[in-house]
Amino acid sequence: MILIAILCAFSQTATYQRAATLFDQGQYEKSLAELDQVLVTDPHLIPALTLKAKLAMSINRNDVAHETLATALATDPAAPYAQFLLGFLFYRENRMPEAVPALEKARPSQSDRPSPDTVPRPGEETLGATVDALRLYQEAMQLETASGKPHAEAWITCARLMMVEGDLDGAAGLLKKAVELEPRSRGPHFESGRLLLKKGRPS
Repeated sequence: MILIAILCAFSQTATYQRAATLFDQGQYEKSLAELDQVLVTDPHLIPALTLKAKLAMSINRNDVAHETLATALATDPAAPYAQFLLGFLFYRENRMPEAVPALEKARPSQSDRPSPDTVPRPGEETLGATVDALRLYQEAMQLETASGKPHAEAWITCARLMMVEGDLDGAAGLLKKAVELEPRSRGPHFESGRLLLKKGRPS
């Protein structure tokens, strides 16, 4: 029985990894098929649930994302990555009163050591680890891009953090993309102006 359990766990892990790889490649239907196979065996496997939520958000199926994240958080109310995805989902839906508490729960306390599954709340990078903050924004940019209807805010916010950290070239690349996404928006142009001032080349 123990050997069977080990083999099942190994098979689940391999199937989940295939689903994650397919998601990264943009093969969403195949990724979903692999995920559903995992979740039939273990409907409360949080990594599979959060990946399915990401996939649902990528194809603008917010209803599926909410349902999947509800299952994940019912399994583990403290799951930080599920909390982050829920907060980001609320953010995309312009439900900020609900987004902020969810993102706050995702941010590790100052007494906690950062881990791969913990992320700080946007706008509070100095209270968390910079590496985790950058990972959060990179995740947000990936989700925005995959949705097919990206908004510039994730690029702008990440650029602000890079400016604080002194990575002006990195910030410039992000702001260039933000301007391309929303050429008529004041935000990207304002931050681009701030960046030029930091570089000593006002225009």
